[in-house]
Amino acid sequence: SFEHPTDTLLGGQATTQSLISCSSENDHSSGRFLLGMQPDGNLVLYPLDVNFAVTTAYWATNTDGVNRSLRLFLNSTGFLQLINNTDSSIYLEINSRFVTEVSYNENTTTTSNDGIVHSASLDVDGNFRLYTHQFDPSGGFRTSRVSRALKDSCEIIGFCGINSYCTFNDDRAYCACLPGTDFIDPQRNTLGCKRNYSEAHCKGGKDNIPLYNITQLQNIEWTTGIFYSEEVMSMSACSQTCLEDCNCEAAKFSDGVCRKQKLPLWHLRRRQGVSSTVFLKMGIRSLEADDGTVSHELKPQIKRKDPTLKILLLTFSLVACSCALLAISGVFIFKFRVLRYKRLLEIGNLGLTGELTLTSFSYNELKRATNGFKVELGKGSFGAVYKGSLNRGRNLIAVKRLEKLVEEGEREFQAEMRAIGRAHHKNLVRLLGY
Repeated sequence: SFEHPTDTLLGGQATTQSLISCSSENDHSSGRFLLGMQPDGNLVLYPLDVNFAVTTAYWATNTDGVNRSLRLFLNSTGFLQLINNTDSSIYLEINSRFVTEVSYNENTTTTSNDGIVHSASLDVDGNFRLYTHQFDPSGGFRTSRVSRALKDSCEIIGFCGINSYCTFNDDRAYCACLPGTDFIDPQRNTLGCKRNYSEAHCKGGKDNIPLYNITQLQNIEWTTGIFYSEEVMSMSACSQTCLEDCNCEAAKFSDGVCRKQKLPLWHLRRRQGVSSTVFLKMGIRSLEADDGTVSHELKPQIKRKDPTLKILLLTFSLVACSCALLAISGVFIFKFRVLRYKRLLEIGNLGLTGELTLTSFSYNELKRATNGFKVELGKGSFGAVYKGSLNRGRNLIAVKRLEKLVEEGEREFQAEMRAIGRAHHKNLVRLLGY
């Protein structure tokens, strides 16, 4: 009502009560910010979700200590004033404490009969703004923003909600979630962020390392919050001590001091020139796993390995395999030749033990058995006969080396071998092969 405004003052309206922002543009229930007159006479802007304290006010008229009762008044010409309740005198014109948005022409706003209405509103984002609404004869109207309490919305404590940080670019403020969190409402990014991983049972010390990861953010300004631990240490030690501490969920490192805190975090801002670093501890198990759906782990960021190392390993593996194959092939060739030679040496025993079939010997095998055809025993019709041995010299043999065979001579030699091969007499030499 006009006597009890909620979030907006119209020209000619005054209040000693607090203004509370709406929850959203379409939801006019109580929101997250409050404009209130303190008992000490200071008009301040507060976030509603924190305790009232001077340190949590993000804008004020700095009129505390006046020891008088004041009320906020917006006159019909668009000027905000603090009025004494006792004598209605003007204590302070506060328009100068606002950031001007558009050209303000007093000649067009000295009377309300020119079709202009003024309003002062505590908006959804927590900023206190002055507006003009100009009506035209056709029934339409145009709204212009005249000024605002804060130009930089990131200065509004709670603008981005819990577990998020604010960035300000091109005269606009943007909210982003901290690593390990997601927006509570993706359509309303200023409401803050919620954890997207489950809290593992804390074991403390180095036993926590398999359960959590540490992620760091640079250039984070973090001016609010209650730190339960403040110690002088290095940056790497700050990260490690938070990882091993069951109570630590975030740590701020700046100027050689490590400050640890639990979630939720609020009023974080990212901007260049800020030298602090924030470490965030995240569980590796996502909340989806607890809901019975497909689980995924929040993997730590791993640096890619140099591809040169992979190439060297692959080359070494190929060379090693090639060497192994050559060694195995050499062993098999050596064993084959040794066995072949053993067969030649041991074949001498076959002539002493029963029937056998004629064996084909190579020229080199016979040359080795006769020590290079060294000892000649005699000569026959087709060549000389040489002394030899098998089975490491235990069995003596006679080897006939043929020379200058013609077709007719070869047939006669084959007939001779068949005849000798079938002969069995104690005074005849046994034919072993050819």
